[in-house]
Amino acid sequence: MSWESMLPMGVISAMIFVMANSQDVINKLTTGKPKHPRNDAWDRAMDERDARIKQEAHQV
Repeated sequence: MSWESMLPMGVISAMIFVMANSQDVINKLTTGKPKHPRNDAWDRAMDERDARIKQEAHQV
């Protein structure tokens, strides 16, 4: 890699870093908590299962 390309690559890397962090900060400000990574159908099913188990434990 040529030395002339190091500065533009640094600027591009910094802008990607700024975009990702700004999305994180905006999400924390709007929801009040960090975003849960990989919240897919499996995670939602496990959350429902956990809630059901907790509810059954409190009833016993």
